[in-house]
Amino acid sequence: MKRCPSCSHENDEHALICGSCGRWLREETGVQWYFRTSALIIVFLSFGPLVLPLVWFHPTFSRKKKIILSAIIIVFFLILAFVLVRSIRSIVNYYQLIFQVNSLSL
Repeated sequence: MKRCPSCSHENDEHALICGSCGRWLREETGVQWYFRTSALIIVFLSFGPLVLPLVWFHPTFSRKKKIILSAIIIVFFLILAFVLVRSIRSIVNYYQLIFQVNSLSL
């Protein structure tokens, strides 16, 4: 029997909605939505290192897992920053070369 979290009515084991109050009978996982793996991945891909507080406050991750995930996130974004700086330098050099060729031809 499933007990409704709202009205405490006992429902059938396979019931999805409470027969008394009409509310959904969900299994509570104990983990907030922002600690779910999918949310962590979305925040990681969208905001990068700003996911670190969510990793460190995650209630089910062990200390070892938090340290490993933090190291992976930091290394990934250091590499990404390095690639970004090299790309910008390459673009600047390319445009300087173009302007030098144009100034010589005039």
